[in-house]
Amino acid sequence: MTPGSDTVTRQGEGLRRQLLRAREQVLAEIRAFPPAIPACDAQFNHLLQRRDALGRDLGRLDDILAAAVSEEEKARRLTAFRRDSAFPEPDPQGA
Repeated sequence: MTPGSDTVTRQGEGLRRQLLRAREQVLAEIRAFPPAIPACDAQFNHLLQRRDALGRDLGRLDDILAAAVSEEEKARRLTAFRRDSAFPEPDPQGA
C-alpha cells in the first residue's frame, strides 16, 4: 500500500457511507409514504428517482474503489465522481 492509498481508500469509503445513508433515508421515506396512487404522486416519483440515482452512484463508486489502477488514478476518478454524482454535497460528518 502506498502512502496516499490509505487516504484515497478512506475518502472512497467515506463517500460510500454517505451514499448508503442517503439511500437508507430515501428508502425510509418511500416505506413511510402514505398509500395513495403512487404513480400519480410527484413527490413519490421523485423519491423513486433519487433511490435509483443513489443505486447508480453506489455502483460507480464500488467500481472505482475496486479498480486495479494506481492510487493517483483512483484519486482522479474519485474527484470526477464527486463532480458528477447525483448527490455531490459532502457530509462533513461522513468522511
